[in-house]
Amino acid sequence: MKAHFYFNATTMGNLDLNKAFTGLVKRFPDSKVSIDTQFIGKRRIVVEDPIEKVKIVKLDEVNCDIDVNFKMYLYETLGYAYLDICLDFDIETFNKLIKVDQNLFNNVIGKAKIKQDGEVEDFASSLILPLFINKIYGDKIFEDSSSMYHQNLEIDMEKMSTKLDDFKNKFHIAPILVLFTLSFDINLNPCGYVMIEDFDDELNINSGWSNISNKENSLYESNILYARICKKREMLESFEAFNLGYNINRSIGENFLGWIKAWLLGLGDEVSNIRDNISKNNSNPYYWKQLKKRIEILDLNFLEFNSYIMQKIDFGVIDRVNLHLKEEYTKKMFDYNRSQRENIFKYLNEVKTAIANLGTPGHTHDEKILQEETEKVNDRILMLSFIAMSIPTIGAILTPGITDAIKLMIGGGILLLPVTYLLVRKFIKKNSFNKSKELESNRIIAELENKLKEGKQRLDDVRNEKEMPEDFKNQLIKIYSTLVKGFEEKINSLKS
Repeated sequence: MKAHFYFNATTMGNLDLNKAFTGLVKRFPDSKVSIDTQFIGKRRIVVEDPIEKVKIVKLDEVNCDIDVNFKMYLYETLGYAYLDICLDFDIETFNKLIKVDQNLFNNVIGKAKIKQDGEVEDFASSLILPLFINKIYGDKIFEDSSSMYHQNLEIDMEKMSTKLDDFKNKFHIAPILVLFTLSFDINLNPCGYVMIEDFDDELNINSGWSNISNKENSLYESNILYARICKKREMLESFEAFNLGYNINRSIGENFLGWIKAWLLGLGDEVSNIRDNISKNNSNPYYWKQLKKRIEILDLNFLEFNSYIMQKIDFGVIDRVNLHLKEEYTKKMFDYNRSQRENIFKYLNEVKTAIANLGTPGHTHDEKILQEETEKVNDRILMLSFIAMSIPTIGAILTPGITDAIKLMIGGGILLLPVTYLLVRKFIKKNSFNKSKELESNRIIAELENKLKEGKQRLDDVRNEKEMPEDFKNQLIKIYSTLVKGFEEKINSLKS
């Protein structure tokens, strides 16, 4: 009896299968490596026997002899890798495993031991992790001394395009960014369900199994063991495609949602720096120029991220005609996929709003600068108007017959006009600002006085309460006294 256990992995980008193919052929010289489109119409690389045939010699410290075969599939979307681990059980051993009523994957793969170089070692840590980390996506990627697999592109934004191109050429992946983070980020997980081939009808179907097909005695699923059974050989290929589609949808959807939440978390971290500079009235034009540039690049990075998700979000239930899946079963999956899509759309909209809000202080600062510059231009125009109006007067002053004293008086008057205008305008603006500041201070003081009055009233009520337990009463008195004192200090500070 054969049972298929699956691992899947993703990266942060779209894998170029044609370029990756050559490297995989070199890294797996003893395996058959090919490209096909057999399952669900998606191009993929197939690596047969990526790990030499091994035997599991122990299961939960019990000696055994179980043959293991491997097959690996690689897809373009997020570099999705799908490892099929096929174990050949005898029926007696398998019946013991499924009677435990525990997650079958954890009960088998989590406890399996193999013999390697004369030593008994854990199956997953000695075979599966090295396969994904050192061979599937590249040759020992995480031993790269240049640390190209994880970079913060904000450090040198002028070289961002060059770094993205270098990453793409090295790993054959068109990366998608979370804010300014360029990362390979292999996300390796076991798949949800084990698939069991029971063509000889050796397994007993009890109440723990649900019939998921309208075709009699064909397909079953257990949410206790997290396993699915196929009892009809002619349905196997379609059932494998169904399992693959199920696992791809879940993995890609969860990755997208996790990365979108990472965008939100990162944008939240941006707020404190901007808020600090606004509160300190930072007028450094270089800071605001760099902030605007930074947010524009963030916006473009998210546009690319969002576009990629919208291309790949077409989740669906892979129901081949000959599976005859029950309507309530497919409906449950459709509902889950629809909910997943809705959550992704909701969080994408939140990120769009967050980026727009981050850009608002920069736009407000630009508008303020524009208004100030406009006022300066208006003042200069007015000054030129004074000069233009003064030209005839200056001509008159230069005519003979006017005493020097009168000439000085008229000249002084001409100079005093624009100076007086500028001084008066400056005084009016300053006075208007101070008056507005005073009005705002009075408004805040009035609010605080109302809160102070309310706090004192609550303090008096607590002190006059006779039925309240003494220890609780003292705690409330302490809290309200601190509150009242705080309001008084704030009011006195504003009035001084």
